[in-house]
Amino acid sequence: MSLNPSAATIAALYARAGYFFDNTGAYDPAKVVAIVHDEFQNVSAQYAHGVDLNADYRFHPSLGDIDLSLNATWLSLSQVLARGSPPVMLSGTVFNPPRFRSRLGVTWQHTAWSAAGYVNYVSNEIDNTSPVPTGISSWTTVDAQLTYSPANWGSVFRGAHISAAVQNLLNRDPPPVAGMTTYIYSLNFDSTNASALGRFLSLTIRKDW
Repeated sequence: MSLNPSAATIAALYARAGYFFDNTGAYDPAKVVAIVHDEFQNVSAQYAHGVDLNADYRFHPSLGDIDLSLNATWLSLSQVLARGSPPVMLSGTVFNPPRFRSRLGVTWQHTAWSAAGYVNYVSNEIDNTSPVPTGISSWTTVDAQLTYSPANWGSVFRGAHISAAVQNLLNRDPPPVAGMTTYIYSLNFDSTNASALGRFLSLTIRKDW
């Protein structure tokens, strides 16, 4: 807000106005005592710091090839809502990215058979939407897949692959969140970082030409 603006400033703003509303009678520049600046301003900012780790290791025992893989991310994400205000931590709070997420995998392959298993981990969170912040548990799930590729069958079966997979093998429920926190009342889980789908089985038949 600008108090006691000059006549030149008032005239410039009046000339740029698409329309002018005055409910006190005819417009009189002498009656203008202040100018309120109510424009939209992009004053918020986000700051992200993190580490990504991607590691793979393969070895060849007598019973096939084994691959170990690890994908992990640590993230510190904060936000300043207005210039001069203190930063607010976003990562690690509900409906925002977790502070730590990882996926550890093991793959085995021998002749026409291959199998894979993965452990997915999402770190614990804080529900900071209530007057008393509440801790939300971490979430760990397991995925698995078994594939058979009958390359030696010949004929129409050459290049065929048959896979059976399961997501969330142990049927882990997502960590509960207070219903009043969720966008849909009584959804009761963080749909950004977890899923309520539960154990899911699938069978896939693929043919390479």
